[in-house]
Amino acid sequence: MTEVFNRARLVLWSIVVCGLAVAVLALTHAAEGTASTAPPQVLDPEVILPSRVGAALERSLSALDRSGARVDDLQYGAAAVSLAALSADLVRAHRAAWEQLRAPADPEAEATPGPDSVIAVLALEQFAITRLAGLYDTVEDPVVLNRIGDALNTAFAKRSRMLNAVIALNPEGAGALYADGMADSVDGYNDEVANLTEALQVDRLSTSARSALTNALARSQADAAKVVAAFGGAD
Repeated sequence: MTEVFNRARLVLWSIVVCGLAVAVLALTHAAEGTASTAPPQVLDPEVILPSRVGAALERSLSALDRSGARVDDLQYGAAAVSLAALSADLVRAHRAAWEQLRAPADPEAEATPGPDSVIAVLALEQFAITRLAGLYDTVEDPVVLNRIGDALNTAFAKRSRMLNAVIALNPEGAGALYADGMADSVDGYNDEVANLTEALQVDRLSTSARSALTNALARSQADAAKVVAAFGGAD
């Protein structure tokens, strides 16, 4: 009897262990899937960013993922909280990159924390704008709609300030460090415009969502034109 009991206990323990292993693998794959939603230029493993910039990027991407998941699951109360956190995290990321932009640049240095940080945060804002625009689809909750609009406005406002500052840099001096990275980002701005245009054409939008998205498209087109004019012809 004791032997039978021990064998039964061993079988149950094996089942528990196997179940835990499967759960861990599932969580690992889920985490990998979440990480892969970010474009490579936001979290490029080959680029070592200042710790404050990297941490702010991670927090922003995490808040963006939470916001999207909660909107998709119709958890509008939780979504409103996540979207508010996203707005704060976008401000934090912008501030961290802005400090790097203002730091003295050394054209002879191997590492360029200013350009790397600024271009990464601009990529984050571009990614956030595209993802946020897609959240309007079918949503009618007024609080969530307002929070999506707030986060979009934050991303656009901070990006516009950063773009203006980078474009104003002396192209023969500090600006030269940004030229290649900004030129590489041109297609991303055109893609953003295309995404917002498509959202207006095919998504199911409330009246307020359509108005907000129309305004977002105009801002996106203005930013794209600005970047193309400044860096579209760079080698």
